[in-house]
Amino acid sequence: MDLIHRDIKIRVKNCQEKIKEQQEELKFLRDKCTHPNFEEVNYEFGPGRIIPQTKICSICGEVIRK
Repeated sequence: MDLIHRDIKIRVKNCQEKIKEQQEELKFLRDKCTHPNFEEVNYEFGPGRIIPQTKICSICGEVIRK
């Protein structure tokens, strides 16, 4: 593997590790949030997959399940 691609591979791995760390931090914060305020939105959880009038916490962005 040449130096350019070796560098790309290392940087991609670092990005993936940072993403994982941030996802864990986001989960921690959302678990801690009591969701005192919410708004109803059309929530899209995938291309063309929309759930109308979904409650979303205005503080942390968590979908509030019924």
